[in-house]
Amino acid sequence: MSKTKNILSVSQLNQSAKRALEQSLPSVWVQGELTNLAQPSSGHWYFTLKDARAQVRCAMFRNKNIGIRSPIQAGDQVLLQANVSLYEGRGDYQLIVNNLQKAGLGDLHQQYEALKNTLMAEGLFAEQTKRPLPPMPKTIGVISSPTGAAVHDILSVLKRRYPLANVIIYPAQVQGTEAPQSLIKALGLANKQLQCDVIILGRGGGSLEDLWAFNNEQLVRSIYASLIPIISAVGHEVDFTLADFVADVRAPTPSAAAEAAVPDIQALRTTLIEKKRQLYKQINTSIVDNKRRLDLASIALHNPQQALRNHQQRLDFYELRLHKTIHMAITSKRTAFNAQLQQLNSNNPKQHLQQIKQKKKQLLQRLQKAICALLDRRRQRYMNQVALLNAVSPLNTLHRGYAIARNAQGCVISSVENVQPNTQLRITLQDGILETLTL
Repeated sequence: MSKTKNILSVSQLNQSAKRALEQSLPSVWVQGELTNLAQPSSGHWYFTLKDARAQVRCAMFRNKNIGIRSPIQAGDQVLLQANVSLYEGRGDYQLIVNNLQKAGLGDLHQQYEALKNTLMAEGLFAEQTKRPLPPMPKTIGVISSPTGAAVHDILSVLKRRYPLANVIIYPAQVQGTEAPQSLIKALGLANKQLQCDVIILGRGGGSLEDLWAFNNEQLVRSIYASLIPIISAVGHEVDFTLADFVADVRAPTPSAAAEAAVPDIQALRTTLIEKKRQLYKQINTSIVDNKRRLDLASIALHNPQQALRNHQQRLDFYELRLHKTIHMAITSKRTAFNAQLQQLNSNNPKQHLQQIKQKKKQLLQRLQKAICALLDRRRQRYMNQVALLNAVSPLNTLHRGYAIARNAQGCVISSVENVQPNTQLRITLQDGILETLTL
């Protein structure tokens, strides 16, 4: 059996499988037949996508399917963009759908994605290229169909929020094959006249084909090159066109674009009233403060002699304090000088040298005494050693009439048994050595 650490629980296995699927296939486009559609009260959609040989479970949550206008039903051929995942509770492999459309629109989506990636790589959608909108524009340009509901909504919001702004409508087609060139022409005219502070470009909602004019590459590049900031308001909140990505500001609806373009005049009035109140309050406060200062100055001017005496008294006080301060400073400096002088005298090198000489003389005397005492001790030890040596020396015995007998080899003879006849002897006496033979 393998080690315990290599055994996975079912939950761990499903989690690992889910991560592997999501990392290896993060986003895919899939086409097939929609079946087993379930639409519970939560608003989420659950269905199966199949072809002649296989099927896969799918889930499309409410925040994604809310923008699907065409009703769907079992048997529809659909094209969807989804993330591959796994439902851990049942271990079912499934697709999390982000976008869904009836089959036949796939070519448009591929064109859309290819052009979007190309323009993004060129930097046309970069945030650093976006320009801020003017806070209070004088003139607003609107490029749209003059008869469409979008223009009506924009004009209605502008009139309500900021009636001070002028509006110039640049009529253009917003749908059909001629719409891109019509929009480009209107945008070129607005940039040529340069009468507008900001431009709203947009139309109402519609299908992908209805909004396709705003995915035109030439139109997108014209928006990027515009000298005037542009607000894109194409379709509804869930609709995204390439014009939205390249514009300086993207609004979810034409009405929202109008709100973004101008401030709320009621809010401005409220702000102005508050600023006016604050200004009046500051002016009144300043008047009161200046009046109080003027009154104080007037009181002082009524009796200049008193003010002069006050200044004279203050001057005398400062003079006395100055003299006192100077006297204290001089006393402090003198004390410090005397202390330094005393320290200098105590550190006089002549006196220090005399002390060293005296100490040297004392040390020399102590050294001589120590040497004499050491010599006396050594001499006494020597005499004691000599006396001890003489006390045990055999030579002292010879003075008392004793003798020392040795054979020819110099060995001491301590017994007659050690001597043979005719042996040469050497006898040491007090005053010399006697040589003889034994009998």
